[in-house]
Amino acid sequence: MLGFIIGIVFGTAEFYLLYKFVSSVTKKQKPNVLFGILFAFVPLIVLLTVAFFIKEQLLWTAIGLAGALIILSVIKFTLQTIKNKGNDAK
Repeated sequence: MLGFIIGIVFGTAEFYLLYKFVSSVTKKQKPNVLFGILFAFVPLIVLLTVAFFIKEQLLWTAIGLAGALIILSVIKFTLQTIKNKGNDAK
C-alpha cells in the first residue's frame, strides 16, 4: 500500500511537470526544458529508489504512477473540453 501512495504522489508530480511543459509549448512560449527533462526522469528515479529499498512494493508504485498520470490527464482533458464548449457557444 505504501508503494501505491508513493506512486500516486509522484504520478501527480509527473502530471504537473508534463502539463507545464506541454502548455508552454502549445501556447508558443519559450518552453522550460527543465520540466521536460524532469518529466522523463521522475518515473526512473522513483522506481529505482523503490526497487532498492522496498522491492515488494515496486508493482504497486508503478500502478500508482501510471494510474495517477492517466486519471489526471483524463480529468484535465474533460474539464478543458467542457470549458471550450462553453466558449464556443458564445
